[in-house]
Amino acid sequence: MRKFLYIFLILSTFNKSFSQELFGQKNTVEITQEWFFDHSEFKEPERKETKIFDRKGRLVKDIEFGFHHNVNLKLIGNIRSFEFQKNKLISEKTYASGTAFENNQVQFYWNYFYKNGNKNKVISNHSNYEYKYDDKNRLIECNIDYPWNSEHQRYVLKYNNQNKLIEKSQFYGDNKKNWTTVYEFKGDTLISNQYSFNFPKEKDTTITTIWKVHKDNKLSYSRTEDFVENEKKYVYGKNGKLAYVFTKVIDEGQEELKTELTYFKNGLIKEIRKYTLENSNWVLKQKTIFGIKGKASILNKKETQSVNEILINGNKNWLQQWLL
Repeated sequence: MRKFLYIFLILSTFNKSFSQELFGQKNTVEITQEWFFDHSEFKEPERKETKIFDRKGRLVKDIEFGFHHNVNLKLIGNIRSFEFQKNKLISEKTYASGTAFENNQVQFYWNYFYKNGNKNKVISNHSNYEYKYDDKNRLIECNIDYPWNSEHQRYVLKYNNQNKLIEKSQFYGDNKKNWTTVYEFKGDTLISNQYSFNFPKEKDTTITTIWKVHKDNKLSYSRTEDFVENEKKYVYGKNGKLAYVFTKVIDEGQEELKTELTYFKNGLIKEIRKYTLENSNWVLKQKTIFGIKGKASILNKKETQSVNEILINGNKNWLQQWLL
């Protein structure tokens, strides 16, 4: 018991001292997200994360609270940091939760290099990237190597005469094609068909089809046909900001979902509420509350929009089923 208390005190003291280096930086905006769920009657947050943005609306730090085996949200967990130079991302680092911070141990790093204004190489201890462009400055190939398991992947991209991407293929190992996505444009509608090869067994092909319909340069409707089919309708408020997403999961259960978004007066997102339709009533299941520290006034309208996109879509695992 004494040993446990001793370790806990060390971690708590370290997190307090380390946090002083992470928060309160000049010309930054700190936005904390807290997730609440219905099974705990929304009394205590079960997940917490703070994102720090610079005056250009770029994410410079992403701080999670709680560890994988310790959900105490007073403790700092995993951290990602981003460094920019002359409007280009030049470095990205991740730090594992726990005692790795004590020795400033970087778990993974990515260093970005540019040529003629284009990203042409990424060197990392996790995954190395190399990019190729055509004479029209279009990305046509990306090669990825994973040092930790010696795996190699290659992506090939093709365009039409209007410089729109029409095909993207992934190859792995000894040049075996893994999947190909074909893009088709019909007015304001983008249709993508992804063909996965040799899945679930050799010579099998599965197709995932996604429709995305835009209106007034905003996504208004999407439909995905995959193992589970779903369709989404996007509703915008008078200020042009996304207000609702209505989702219908076209499965045996025919589940219907609703996401409601509200914003602060400065335009930054304030709250996300997620509902399911039960007996003709919308029942709240999850809510995310955003708290702001720092001068949000340093962000203009475009930068505020960029920050909101990161906050809404930044964590794919938690928000994918609702907002993608």
